[in-house]
This record gives sequence, structure tokens and C-alpha cells, in this order.
Amino acid sequence: MDMQELVALVKQLSDRVTDLEEELGIMAEQLDALQDGMEELAEDIYGDEEDEVYDVECPECQEAIAVDAGILEEGYVNCPGCDAAIEFQFGCDCEDCEGCA
Repeated sequence: MDMQELVALVKQLSDRVTDLEEELGIMAEQLDALQDGMEELAEDIYGDEEDEVYDVECPECQEAIAVDAGILEEGYVNCPGCDAAIEFQFGCDCEDCEGCA
């Protein structure tokens, strides 16, 4: 192989690498769009954080109770097992806030 053939081969390889980089860029954009679509779909299916369900244990009978954000906002729920009222109180966890205590 002479020098001209070697230069031509390197040029071909360089062109192919450039083409592959461009294709990779296009694929990355498509993947980002697909990921955005999947996140939107998950949001539609599973809803937002307000739809999360939390497990709470009754302090009287130790039965596990599933509560959602709506029940938490009400501030209480009656245990389906023993009918005890379970109250939910939320406060700030900060140590500097005077209004939390």
C-alpha cells in the first residue's frame, strides 16, 4: 500500500466517523424525545404526588391502613379494624422555626 492509498483510507475512515457522530446525535435527540414522552405517559397513568398512597399503622390494633393525600389533608381517618380515630399532624422539621413548636 502506497502513501496515497493510505491517505485515501484515512480520509474514508474520517468521513465515516463524522457520519456516525451525526447519526449518533440524531439518535440522542430521538432518545430524549422518547424519554420525555415516557415521562408524560407515566404522569398520565400514575398521576402526580397527590395520588400517592401511604401505609399507616393503627396505634390501637396495629392494622395497616392505606391512606392517600386526600385523607391526609382531612387530618384523620377511622381505623377499619377497630374504629379508632387516627389523627395526622404535620409540622416543620426545622430547628430554627419558632412557628413549628
